[in-house]
Amino acid sequence: GWGVLGRVETAFTYVINYEDGTQVEAPCRNFNEVWDWYFIAPTADMAKRNCYKGWVNSMNRGLYIWQWQNPNPEKRIQSLDIISASGQQIPLIVAITVEAP
Repeated sequence: GWGVLGRVETAFTYVINYEDGTQVEAPCRNFNEVWDWYFIAPTADMAKRNCYKGWVNSMNRGLYIWQWQNPNPEKRIQSLDIISASGQQIPLIVAITVEAP
């Protein structure tokens, strides 16, 4: 969705639920873990945060990829909740992939 350039705030939070009943939260902040589809993001700033350009159109607008490291790779993930922080920004999740540790 749309963000306000220069204002860093939590847009949404991933809540990762493990099979053992524990969970961990991964907040996604504008211009840190997620980027506005419309703004041209500086690649160097993104790489510092494990965020990369995914698909980009001819006007340099597009989708971004954030790589999250599971702090508990020995635990099996049961489910994932995505919670909007304010309800004003709606996260668009295109895909979630997993790779072996």
